[in-house]
Amino acid sequence: MNLTTLNLHKTRLTAAIFATLLSLSMFIAVAPAAVVPTSTAPSVAALQKIPHALLPSLNSPEPVNIIVEVTDKAAVIDAVEALGGEVTQVYKTVDAIAASVPADKIIQLAENPAVVKIYEDTVRYLASGPTSQMKEELPPEPTESAPLMETIESKVIDVKQVPKIAAEVTPNGYAVADLTESTPIWEETGYGEDSLVAIIDTGCWHQPYYDPDSGRWFYPWYYGNVIDGVDISADVGTPYEGYDNPMNHYHGCGVASFIAAHVELVFSPGHYWGLSILEYCPDAGYIDDEGYIHVFVFGVAPLAQIYAIKIFDHTGAGVATSVVMAGIDIAIQLKLNGTYDIDIINMSLGGGVGADGEDPLDLLVDEATDAGILVVIAAGNEGPAPLRVGSPGSAKTALTMGGASDPVHERVLGNILL
Repeated sequence: MNLTTLNLHKTRLTAAIFATLLSLSMFIAVAPAAVVPTSTAPSVAALQKIPHALLPSLNSPEPVNIIVEVTDKAAVIDAVEALGGEVTQVYKTVDAIAASVPADKIIQLAENPAVVKIYEDTVRYLASGPTSQMKEELPPEPTESAPLMETIESKVIDVKQVPKIAAEVTPNGYAVADLTESTPIWEETGYGEDSLVAIIDTGCWHQPYYDPDSGRWFYPWYYGNVIDGVDISADVGTPYEGYDNPMNHYHGCGVASFIAAHVELVFSPGHYWGLSILEYCPDAGYIDDEGYIHVFVFGVAPLAQIYAIKIFDHTGAGVATSVVMAGIDIAIQLKLNGTYDIDIINMSLGGGVGADGEDPLDLLVDEATDAGILVVIAAGNEGPAPLRVGSPGSAKTALTMGGASDPVHERVLGNILL
């Protein structure tokens, strides 16, 4: 091969290499725009604001319920509405809102600089009691028919008579006052007088109710303690609306009784419920000359006042975290604006938590504590295992309570069921 031929080959090789490099550079320049347009690619910062649970649904047009931590409420409200979403809650105590937003618009919302963090608006449930495993030796239903309720009469004790009667009896027939050892300090604390408890639950029926089916009048055990309340549940706008609706789910009334009951139960002669109570708690009442059994029942603070915040509907079904937050927000604002000097918030509810003390519900509990409110929450009674205390019981400043019992009260229950 002569020099001319060699130079010709080198020239052709150089041209081929240059053409290849040129085509590759053109592909690199064009491909990103064609495959992943830079104008719609989500930023890392936006993705970090979105919970992992929502990631699989981000291509769906279906709405998802979220809680959004913000720096500018008005700006984020406008952004939600512009994306076809609906704002469901705007909180006063914290910089957050709740909304329903199409899932495929969540990334666009997260790109908004006024959005700090997005949380899934999960469901919270009533903490109704211990799990079934805790009393496996007892049947779930009585083995024989229970006495008719018509054979039990309840007489609400006038609040003015509570100190006198409480000094004459030992109200240990009602486990809540006995196990919490509240009775020794009743006199010192005025039986809870001048204390105000906000019960965030299913509402608290508090007026006499006539039942046409039985032809009887019924009185709540805490009659006279409820001073006011509000209904923000799904029952608003239905016949079940009202924090004091007698058709509400019973749970809130039960909690109110644990707190502030002051009632005398009168059982018919020989009634084995009454006999069982007095057998194990003889100082809780007496049997009169005609054989009627009298049992006195007091809550832990029988003279405490109650403000009822109804968040669960009349079925007692689960409720969104955002609604629970709205209930806490109301209690805090009542305290801060001087409408009611709320001392305690009680919540017998809970649900899953991703990071103890760091989700929006837990953080709002801390805000209530900062406002001077003691927040008492049920632990859930879910058994001896790790990670069983749900939110908001996992809040850093909450007073979270587990379930408890003792042999005496277990035996009373056993006699009634067996």
